[in-house]
Amino acid sequence: MDLSDVRIVFGPDELARIGRFRYQVYIEEQGKNAHAVDHAARSLIEPIDRAAATTIFYLEREGELVATLRAEFLDEGNCDHADAFAAFDFMPPSQMISFTRLMVAPRFRRSDATPKLLFLGFALALLKDRCLGLLTCKPELVPVFEMYGCLQYADAFVHAESGPQVPMAILGELDYLRTRAAPLADWLAPHRPQSLYTDRFLAPITAYRIARSRPVRAATRLTA
Repeated sequence: MDLSDVRIVFGPDELARIGRFRYQVYIEEQGKNAHAVDHAARSLIEPIDRAAATTIFYLEREGELVATLRAEFLDEGNCDHADAFAAFDFMPPSQMISFTRLMVAPRFRRSDATPKLLFLGFALALLKDRCLGLLTCKPELVPVFEMYGCLQYADAFVHAESGPQVPMAILGELDYLRTRAAPLADWLAPHRPQSLYTDRFLAPITAYRIARSRPVRAATRLTA
């Protein structure tokens, strides 16, 4: 995949562009709110954006920023991801990467913008020796992320800022990807020839799906 139009944020000017773009999509278009939003500056930049474990990348077309995604490299001290740590307790958090703040300009939502950003996130995970990718999405977007090899692993919940969210995960291992995201498996094969976690990754997801198939479970409100 050609990633020549994808950029990584390296300085404050680029981060400021990301903040303005997020504000346009998340606040102005979608009518949501966020704790860190700066309405005066029309910007959405969060403390995690400046953290050492965070990488932000974006897609640019003819000088226009059209999509962005944030990658957070996790560790044992990250309490925000405790549920994911519990679900995949066979794997150390140092093997995990969280993808957040995926935003795409309206006219590019049926383009290659989303797969390009996800592919670069996948490449970053490999570079940092991470196996498990985590994200959440709106319920209606679950089929989209399933196309890229992600699976739901826990019940939907209601996030105070984002509304209903579905937890999803993708495993960067050949045996897992070959039947779910073959292009990613083909790309990964020269770099990671052995599968370490596929069976253990699928076990809790299979158990969750069996349990979910009995009663239909509604999203529950996330409480502090």
